[in-house]
Amino acid sequence: MKKYTLYFIIFIFLLSSCKKSKRTTCSATLYGFNGILHPSAGGLYDTSTGNFGVINETTGTASTIATFTSLIFTNQGAYNTSDNCYYTLNPSSLVKVSTTGTVTTIPYSGTYNGFQGLLYNQFSNKLFAMKLNTGSGTGTALVEIILSGASFTDASPVSTLGTEQFASPVSTTVDNATGNIYYSLSNISSYTFNIEKYAPGATTPVLVTSISDGDIIGLQFNKTDNMLYAIKEDTTGGQQFIRIDPGSGAITAIATVSGINNEFYSTAIDPCSNQYLVTSMIDTGTSTFGSLTSTGTVTLHDTVAGIIQGMAIAP
Repeated sequence: MKKYTLYFIIFIFLLSSCKKSKRTTCSATLYGFNGILHPSAGGLYDTSTGNFGVINETTGTASTIATFTSLIFTNQGAYNTSDNCYYTLNPSSLVKVSTTGTVTTIPYSGTYNGFQGLLYNQFSNKLFAMKLNTGSGTGTALVEIILSGASFTDASPVSTLGTEQFASPVSTTVDNATGNIYYSLSNISSYTFNIEKYAPGATTPVLVTSISDGDIIGLQFNKTDNMLYAIKEDTTGGQQFIRIDPGSGAITAIATVSGINNEFYSTAIDPCSNQYLVTSMIDTGTSTFGSLTSTGTVTLHDTVAGIIQGMAIAP
């Protein structure tokens, strides 16, 4: 996997309330954690001390609600609206953090091979993730994360198409109105990059679109227009902010971006400001932040120390 020196990136406009009410105004809070340490050479699964909290829109830093051992390579977090807790993945455990700072580490009960792309599906009230099966070329499965006592297990409702694997940290997203889950993976048998859809109760996923001239990272569903947004990276290293129609699979280029690190990044969509939020590592010590609108307007923010990971929006 390629690494880039980030000289440009994108991040955030954020509203502050996280509790639902009868108000008609939109509210959203962005959570995440700042890994103070940074990965060593080849250390994709290095751990760090994560400062978990609300991501500040101006500085890009996380307020310290709690600290926990975090996985450097974790690009996604999940906010569970049923218990109002934040979840993220650690090498072989699930970390649960309340908004008041209580941290619970939940170990995995099973053969651990790798989890990425954690999400919470409000429609089904379940946590999901992508699990890498044992061995090269054996593919990846979408799994339900099942909390059982003091540990968690997984169950796979559907396998992905072909012999697909993580190409970079896999990105998953959900349409909470329908429960449809979308994910992007590399198909190593056909040398293509697939975006697939899993509908609740389906026995097989549906191919939304496939590209052969690059890869797709940071996939996010926008409930404002019911479209998917992502960063497409072509085979020469060029990058574009794109929109994908989940019905037709049509891809529309919105804006040219550059220098996004496709290994150490995190994305989210703020439904209130209708902006695509991205944080990415510049080098092994700092990150930069910014935001993109659906029309391609870019807002830049200052760099900060550490690696911001696991971003998740709480409504």
